[in-house]
Amino acid sequence: METIFQKVTEDASIHARWLNTLSMMENAGAKKIKKCEHPVLANEIILKHAAEEARHAYYLKKQIKKIASGSCPTYEKQYLLAPDYTYYYLHSLDIQVCRFLIMLSTNLSVLQEYQD
Repeated sequence: METIFQKVTEDASIHARWLNTLSMMENAGAKKIKKCEHPVLANEIILKHAAEEARHAYYLKKQIKKIASGSCPTYEKQYLLAPDYTYYYLHSLDIQVCRFLIMLSTNLSVLQEYQD
């Protein structure tokens, strides 16, 4: 891992794109949390988690300015490192969560039937 970090940080352009990719992923997490939030039953834990994800995205964007100011203004593909793989990874997390929720709901209904 240390070798990878050293290679990434040696080149300001790659380093900035890497941080921008991480920022995009944090921002995507914040948006996913907000989309799943109940319209009236949102609790402090959910609000805090979404805010932390957004704060991470913002902090990473601020760090880019120190490395290569103006180099990654948006999350467009040309400003990300391995954008296709990054989007694939985010989608695979969504699929894993969906599978888990299906399994959980199936097991809960089986448990409820057993208790009745």
